[in-house]
Amino acid sequence: KQWFKHPHLSLIAGAVPSWFMNSLKMDLFSGGLGRRMIIVNAQRTKVIPFPTKPPGADAALGRVIEHLKKAEKFVGTIQLGGTAIPWWENWYRQHRKEVPSDPIIYQFHQTMSMQVLKIALLLYCTEKLESGYVTADHLAAADMMFKNLLPAVQRLTSGIGRNELAGI
Repeated sequence: KQWFKHPHLSLIAGAVPSWFMNSLKMDLFSGGLGRRMIIVNAQRTKVIPFPTKPPGADAALGRVIEHLKKAEKFVGTIQLGGTAIPWWENWYRQHRKEVPSDPIIYQFHQTMSMQVLKIALLLYCTEKLESGYVTADHLAAADMMFKNLLPAVQRLTSGIGRNELAGI
């Protein structure tokens, strides 16, 4: 029941995996940072020597900017509704039965329920900016997106806390 007058999002972007693994100490990650971040790490799939904007890119950027301007002013209540409630209860009970042994992945797993809810909320807000209900489809999509991150997170975090000089 805390209220945050001006919530914000911090983004660590463009860090190479070796910096991430060598710079973050285990106690920092497991002490709270792990619960507050969504790690996205991907391998480059193709190299384009002369990248260009695809057709419609400028119009798409304009729509994104307008949507974000509306989002900045949005105030309202968004709840779980309809089929989302039984979906969530079933997913949550099943999720809590699984307990990874790796301490980093354990933290990732323990906070997954909150992250799935946050991603589902963001998915809802990409569709409309009005009071309403997150659906089971939003939750299922968020769950799939988050689970797809897991292999990359395991690769990326495998070295966290293993370097005793990481904090120096």
